[in-house]
Amino acid sequence: PNGNSEVALIYANLRIAAVQYAGTYGESEQEARLFYMAFPFETIESPGDRAEVMARAMEYFDIQTDVAGELSSTPERFELGRNYPNPFNLGSSNSSSKTTIDFSLPGPERVTLFIYNILGQRIATLTEAQFSAGRHQVNWDGRSDNGLPAASGTYLYRLEAGDFRMTRKLLLLR
Repeated sequence: PNGNSEVALIYANLRIAAVQYAGTYGESEQEARLFYMAFPFETIESPGDRAEVMARAMEYFDIQTDVAGELSSTPERFELGRNYPNPFNLGSSNSSSKTTIDFSLPGPERVTLFIYNILGQRIATLTEAQFSAGRHQVNWDGRSDNGLPAASGTYLYRLEAGDFRMTRKLLLLR
């Protein structure tokens, strides 16, 4: 960064990930602010990290919210998000080699998350573990439990936690 710009975020490898600038632009005498990220916001996988980046940007722009009191980071209900990217393509070097599935738990629960083919046969076990209350995510690399690549097609992912059960579709391309 130079001039009135400052480092706003740093990658784990210590390279600059975002800068913020306050000053004038070109011939204008009016001061303005800029927050520039070297990556698309939606590529931040962790909901907690996304919230932290958004909070830093809002603080920099001095944006106040009308929310009084403290916000709870614990979800009020079970949720199973849509996977992203969807579809995901394991055959191209320009595409994601995994898909991410988000889910939320209002309390601690034992969670199972399975991938099924369209015939209802279990293909992969993504997790069978105890999770704390909060927002979580797991990834699927397009492989079956025995390590073989799954074929192109429509798959179902199913979350079971306590009495909650929900199934969604995803599309795998090769």
